[in-house]
Amino acid sequence: MTSTARPIKRTLPVILIALLAAAVALCYWLMRHSRPEISHVVLISIDTCRPDHLGCYGHTFPTSPNLDALAQESVVFQNAYSPVPLTLPAHSSMMTGLIPPRHRVHDNDNYRLEDTYTTLAEFLKTNGFATAGVAGAVILNSFTGIAQGFDVYDDRLGQDKGTSFILERRADEVSDIGIEWLKENSDDKSFLFLHYYDPHEKYDPPEPYRTQFGRRLYDGEIAFTDASIGRVIKALKTLGIYDSTLLIVTSDHGEMLGEHGEISHGFFIYQSAIRVPMIIKPPGKPRSGNVADPVGLVDIVPTIWSMLGVEPAVDMDGIDLTPSLSGRRLPSRESPLYCESLYATKYNANGLYGVVTEQWKYINTTRPELYDLLKDPVEANNLALQEDRNNTALQKDLEDILDARRRDLSKTIQHHDAEIAQKLASIGYVTSSSVDDSFVIDPTKQDPKDLIVAHATSTHIYGLIADKEFEKARKLCKKLIQRNPYFYPGYFHLGSLEMINSNYVQAITHFTTALEKVPTAIQVRMHLGHAHYHLQQLDAAADHFRRVIEMWPHHVDALNSLGNVLVDQGKPEEAIVHLRRGIDLDPDDPGQHNDLARVLFELDKIDEAIHHGREAVRLNPDGPRVHSNLAMLLSKRNIIDEAIHHAREAIRLDPNEPSYYRGLALGLERNDQVDEATSNMRMSLQLKNDDALTHQTFGKFLMRRGQAEEALFHLREAVRLEPDNADHRLYLSHALEEQGQAQ
Repeated sequence: MTSTARPIKRTLPVILIALLAAAVALCYWLMRHSRPEISHVVLISIDTCRPDHLGCYGHTFPTSPNLDALAQESVVFQNAYSPVPLTLPAHSSMMTGLIPPRHRVHDNDNYRLEDTYTTLAEFLKTNGFATAGVAGAVILNSFTGIAQGFDVYDDRLGQDKGTSFILERRADEVSDIGIEWLKENSDDKSFLFLHYYDPHEKYDPPEPYRTQFGRRLYDGEIAFTDASIGRVIKALKTLGIYDSTLLIVTSDHGEMLGEHGEISHGFFIYQSAIRVPMIIKPPGKPRSGNVADPVGLVDIVPTIWSMLGVEPAVDMDGIDLTPSLSGRRLPSRESPLYCESLYATKYNANGLYGVVTEQWKYINTTRPELYDLLKDPVEANNLALQEDRNNTALQKDLEDILDARRRDLSKTIQHHDAEIAQKLASIGYVTSSSVDDSFVIDPTKQDPKDLIVAHATSTHIYGLIADKEFEKARKLCKKLIQRNPYFYPGYFHLGSLEMINSNYVQAITHFTTALEKVPTAIQVRMHLGHAHYHLQQLDAAADHFRRVIEMWPHHVDALNSLGNVLVDQGKPEEAIVHLRRGIDLDPDDPGQHNDLARVLFELDKIDEAIHHGREAVRLNPDGPRVHSNLAMLLSKRNIIDEAIHHAREAIRLDPNEPSYYRGLALGLERNDQVDEATSNMRMSLQLKNDDALTHQTFGKFLMRRGQAEEALFHLREAVRLEPDNADHRLYLSHALEEQGQAQ
């Protein structure tokens, strides 16, 4: 009896454990398969939103009543992290479930998310969801690659009232577009991505939020965004689809607000920059809860895959968060959450590479950093020299991540043109140099911490230039150079100021000095090319543009600029090769279509020129120049009614440009609308009486009408204004001969 009882006693606990495990697995299976079907997915990204400025994360100001109400029936993740404090790379992780070393997007400039990666929108579209996205800022335009998989991706930005650049759309407009799309697609499975940019600098909330929040403008922007998101939530309920919607609200990164010396974000990877809100409301009955475990933006995609009952087709860096949505602990991660900032490498300093656990953050750079986040959440006490064991373990975790994830970066595509680079610069992003994405720490290079004052000054100078406070910017540049003679942005800013004032020789001097400091500064070389072009030093301009293309073969602005230089060098056939390549890379750029149309016109390829002219108008219907150019092309093919329509559109959009009236007059004359043609010619001269071409054109027009006396006056004016122009003299000579007069 005794000998037979002992094995049973030893076996019983094992059996009970096995039964318990089976029961837990069965419960999980039942919960997963009894979960209400997800008919709609709404992913909301609030750009530059610190969680501690939301009520549901403990903020005492009334910034987020709608998100606070949502949090009451959602799971709130208290420690969610972005892998990088910049918009494009963070959203690339949000949309792929991959960290930057894998999706290879490390900065807002000079990168795009390549088509080889499967995005959330592509996955949902494949699974029968209609997909739509609304971009709140130029940084997420479709040319960044972030629009992959969307049936509709609205990135048509209006004029921001707070700046002189077309950068962003307000939160209410984002909601308007999103709500309208939800109404049209409420009966079908749908995925809607909404990107709200308002909390980003410059903080400029509309009324009543500006008055309500006073000097707390950042909070005012968040409150305005919260109200706009509240309208989306209300629409989901009104449409009867709220209970079948998986709703996720998060952010791409936070905002430093002066902590550690950084005013905004992008430079450091401290908590204020990389900790983000994450609120997930599953479909079905509301269930609230708070999760303290560290999670990341990389977890969003695998979680959605899991909630739809689909096994991931690719290996992702994120984990499935669905256990926490039913009150259970999350599984352990294979490695800590990764974060990075390569911003300082633009200044030829080392980058920042980090890992985050529930307790610790380790940052590798020239002087490594280690923080106990539980005891020191503001990261004031660097323990890197004291905690050898934790320091070594986390350093190994980081090295393992980078060793496993390093990829060949040679295929990364540069995409921003000069206009976009200028827009990014105006909001504080340095676009004049490319980051170093080699993931190598060079002990001889500077630590980013030593450059924060210079970086903050450079950012401030960008703001002054954007606000057209040029003299203040110039004085600050000189101070920056005096204090940091090795720091190239000071010279770059001075060059930019000289370009604004058309002092191209001086601009070249400053840009050349900047390039000596950082030879890889692509945008500096681009500015040098443009400065030489303005001086008609075509060989030097072409050389700089070619050098940029050698470094970045897919640099759209360099290809376009080189094409225009080649036109002026009398090499239109070679120019077309570069212009076509630029369009292949960025087919949605109206300026490139317009430039190519101009070159094709010169080669007498009128039909193809008209095609690209029409594309330019389609892509930029509010651009007067493209309408005017298309009108001219259509006139060459005798498509007069359409030509007149576009000429009128150009004038409607810009009634102060004299050349548009001249173009309309030519079309009207060919349509025998002589009186209106004459009045438009006179209007052109009224706006600009010293334009020789308009005088010549009007003179020829009047000669054809038999009004010789006035015609001769205008033809003589053309010669007087441009005495060396052979065409003006020729037309005047012919007119005089017709009248039997000597010149």
